[in-house]
Amino acid sequence: MGVQKAFFDPNKSVTAKVKDLRVHHRRTLAWATFVFDMDIVSKQGAASHVNGRWTMVLEKRPAGWIVVHEHVSVPLAE
Repeated sequence: MGVQKAFFDPNKSVTAKVKDLRVHHRRTLAWATFVFDMDIVSKQGAASHVNGRWTMVLEKRPAGWIVVHEHVSVPLAE
């Protein structure tokens, strides 16, 4: 299942705000980390809010930079 099916197909709107973006670079590798706030409204009208962290690892290849690994996590519900 891709991002399109997971986030956009079942929802009327998805709004995200990126905070604390940090990008690091060493030769042909780079990694980026950030936190995000996401507001989601389903097609049925139910609203929800998600806070999370995202990490991406990129590698420089002949065609350009590509994401070779990413990880998203959200805090556990209390």
